[in-house]
Amino acid sequence: MTKTTSFIRPIIDIPYQLLLNNGFQDSYLGMYSKTQDEWGKSIYFSFKIEMISEYLRKLLLNVPEFVSITIDKNLLIFEFEINTEDYEKIIVPFLDGKYSKVCRDFVKKNFPRVLLNPRRVSNNWKVFNKHEDLKKYWEERIGVEFTEDMEVWSRPEKEDEIYGYPKSDTELAPEAGSISSSGC
Repeated sequence: MTKTTSFIRPIIDIPYQLLLNNGFQDSYLGMYSKTQDEWGKSIYFSFKIEMISEYLRKLLLNVPEFVSITIDKNLLIFEFEINTEDYEKIIVPFLDGKYSKVCRDFVKKNFPRVLLNPRRVSNNWKVFNKHEDLKKYWEERIGVEFTEDMEVWSRPEKEDEIYGYPKSDTELAPEAGSISSSGC
């Protein structure tokens, strides 16, 4: 699961369970074949083609931010534009790994402190609010005392958050072709 799915997916207001029931795979903030290294101007939802219902397809096509659909292997990938205000208040801090700076209205609406068990605080809420439990966990794990300006979760990486991004220096981007053993 990408950090985009964990922390940004609700920017498109479709119930998560509805997505999961229809073959939802993950969400991304870029698509390498379209955006290369640029990320954050759109969000992409990927679904297994054979699992997405006609109902959800129509619903997604009618989302005002809908831009396009791409088919890649057995996936149907929907692109949605992120408006300028959400980009500045939600996406930019997220891309910088500044979870505690993400728009408080977005966090409050989409990430309640407690989900089901009143004795258990949501992990996402902990990340957005630099919860003391996560500070202690990381301090013990990496042996560094956290200061007020430090976040409690790692920043997103393009390799994970851009669909189709080459995973290493030896892996070609999908549109770059293949490596020939003959050296040609």
